[in-house]
Amino acid sequence: MKSQIPLFILSLAIVIMVAGCQSIREMHYFKDKAGNPPNYYRLQIKGHAFLTSSRYLSGNFDEEAVNYYFGEIEQPQSVKFESKQLDSKQPNQGIEPIGSDGKKFVLMLSTNSDAISTAFGNFVESKETQLYLARIINRDKLIELEEMKVSENAEMKRRNRMIILGENYLNSITVSESPESIRIKLLAYLNATAEYFGNPQNFTDLGVAQKWFMDNRNSLINR
Repeated sequence: MKSQIPLFILSLAIVIMVAGCQSIREMHYFKDKAGNPPNYYRLQIKGHAFLTSSRYLSGNFDEEAVNYYFGEIEQPQSVKFESKQLDSKQPNQGIEPIGSDGKKFVLMLSTNSDAISTAFGNFVESKETQLYLARIINRDKLIELEEMKVSENAEMKRRNRMIILGENYLNSITVSESPESIRIKLLAYLNATAEYFGNPQNFTDLGVAQKWFMDNRNSLINR
């Protein structure tokens, strides 16, 4: 009976150790940015964890999500992380993981590896949603600005035509012309100008035209 108890304890210890252990073995390849031809490096990951619920996780994650997470987001409880990063001192120096597609390579051994990777994914999802909403809002603003631009361009063209029309009318008047001919030309110019400002009726008398312009002087100046 005495020999069975130590055997039972030993068996239980083995079960606990097996349940709480983890072996890690991975191989990653990196390319030198500055080399010509580039150099390639192999990184071999080996590790063992005993009597712990820690889980190993590696992969390429969105760089902004990684930076934001370790810089600003409150991390899950029980996470103890030591972040090590190689900063390039000069442009085009350093190494990058092969096939990373511009993402940041992360190795994690933590009790909350899944929670951390989920946080990365949630950040990317949130960022994409914000970008999508921003595109919709900006699209409406761009359409509105484009319509305003088209309207302003059309208005500018109309004003330029009115300026040219006025110059043509005034330049066509000569000293030798009869008063009636001058009156007709002035009425034509005043009618065109009044129509530009929204008057639907044609003037047949210079006095009526003068009165309309005087009555609407303030609104015409402010337009």
